[in-house]
Amino acid sequence: VAEAERILCLTGTVDYDGQIGGVGHIAEKMQSLDNELGQWRAGQTEALVVVPMGEDHDRLAAREATPGMAVRGADGVGELCRELDIPLGPAIIAASDTLPVNKAETPRRGGMWKWSLPALVFLAAAVVVFSPEIPRPPEQAPPPPAAKREVAAPIPVTPTSPMPAPAARTAAKKPAMADPPAKQEPAKPAMPPAVEIAPPRMGILERHAPEGQPCTAVYFGKVQAELRPVPVAKGNRFKTSQGKRLCGLLLRIELGFKATYAVVNLETLSGRLVGALRPPPYLSGRRLVKGRHDWKLDLPHGSGDLVRYKLSLTVAPTAIRHNIQPPGGRTISLQHEVQR
Repeated sequence: VAEAERILCLTGTVDYDGQIGGVGHIAEKMQSLDNELGQWRAGQTEALVVVPMGEDHDRLAAREATPGMAVRGADGVGELCRELDIPLGPAIIAASDTLPVNKAETPRRGGMWKWSLPALVFLAAAVVVFSPEIPRPPEQAPPPPAAKREVAAPIPVTPTSPMPAPAARTAAKKPAMADPPAKQEPAKPAMPPAVEIAPPRMGILERHAPEGQPCTAVYFGKVQAELRPVPVAKGNRFKTSQGKRLCGLLLRIELGFKATYAVVNLETLSGRLVGALRPPPYLSGRRLVKGRHDWKLDLPHGSGDLVRYKLSLTVAPTAIRHNIQPPGGRTISLQHEVQR
């Protein structure tokens, strides 16, 4: 610690795009850091605590400042490392080029290909030299020109007696009857096209245990639950789900074929749902997603409490941060009750 130039304490979740998300137990972590501050102060090195921007940072900033400790929030790993002058990616590779390298111990890339190319050329030449000559089909002589056909001159015929000319017919031909006009059928009224709700959409499916199977076989076994769609009762409220073999729910989110940013939130109003704290990882609002996403929830085993919850989905053309709808976005929500 005495020789350290900087002390960093970082907490948070990081996704595949390097975005920093919220985390829990901030108060307990800060209490643990208080025990280490005495050793850090001896080295006269200030400690920097980095937490996710948003509620975590606001909650920590509202506390009384601790001497020898600075607090800041961060949204992304790349931005944080640039501000702290921590190299990432190509900068690390460039720094490694300045280190002394023992060429005798360092294998050269492409050593195998050094001899592969001449061998490939030799092999191609051997195929050309040693391959048997392919016999060519014999050339066919051109067909002889067709002989000219001689046409005999017609022989004149002299009749013995003149043939009487046929009498001219005086009967006038009946004029051709015009086709009767086709009957025009009345135009059929155009059928209105089927109205289909465009994505995004949200739906609920009940997960029931098959006949003769308990819900524990669905939770922990390989028994597939029976899915039953829940109809809409009124507005954004769905019909109350109930049943003796009702084990859980399947929340279905349809985003369509066009990629968008989406974030889903579930607010439990009463009761408890197992899995409510684990939404689909791609629906965090920080990456482009599309298609169908399912969120599986279980009902607590042996509990008959009424469960009420609210589900909301926000989509936007830009990244969604801190669950705030950006310009151009929209939010849809639904409410549902479950009674066993």
